[in-house]
Amino acid sequence: MDDISFNFFLADDVVRHPVVARIVNAYEKWEVKDQKEKKAIEKRRREEREERESKLVAEAAVQMQSQLVSK
Repeated sequence: MDDISFNFFLADDVVRHPVVARIVNAYEKWEVKDQKEKKAIEKRRREEREERESKLVAEAAVQMQSQLVSK
């Protein structure tokens, strides 16, 4: 065997049986929804991480300022 490949079919590619076409359509819709959900989760996590980092930087700045004032 020289090569292994993956073939991905869309609903338009499936013409032999309507049930198979419906399954492919349902999977495609699910896949789009799943990708949107994953992107939303990733965005929320990134925003939360950036907010935490921003708070840490602000706290560090306050601590440095208080150390400079106390000297």
